[in-house]
Amino acid sequence: REAVEAELQGHRDHLEELVAQRTDELARLFHALPDLYFRTERDGTIIECRAGRTEDLLMPVEELLGRRMQDIVPPEVGVKLREALNGIAIGAEQVVIEYELALERGVQHFEARMLPLADAQVVLVVRNVTDRHDIDAVREMNRLDTERLARAKSEFMTNMSHEIRTPLNAVLGLA
Repeated sequence: REAVEAELQGHRDHLEELVAQRTDELARLFHALPDLYFRTERDGTIIECRAGRTEDLLMPVEELLGRRMQDIVPPEVGVKLREALNGIAIGAEQVVIEYELALERGVQHFEARMLPLADAQVVLVVRNVTDRHDIDAVREMNRLDTERLARAKSEFMTNMSHEIRTPLNAVLGLA
């Protein structure tokens, strides 16, 4: 019996060591990613928060814990979060929302992916997508400039064609 208990304790110790190792690996992974990670109750109350880039947080992690996400962000973002949490509550497998926040370094754009967890909780992975928005804005500006230049070229060619054809027709008519 003592041998079995000792062997069982050895297995428990080994399992605890494996759990500690995996937990450490996950913690390092969370710190390596630039995303924000939140684990919340279904009502949006923050249970856990990890930030790859703390400059993307509205306040320090310690102040976020125990507060509802909808109460921390501006009202228009809070409405989006409530709707997304309601979607998760009625059975959506994933909800993705985009929003913007005015931070110290200017307006930043974020994408939040929400996934339900088995124990009536929600995991949110929030990514700063400001660079993508900036690139899209530059791309759209370039597209509009290209269209404007194409119209100008077309108008120029139409006018020049008319200006060249009219005197040529007169010369041909006289000839």
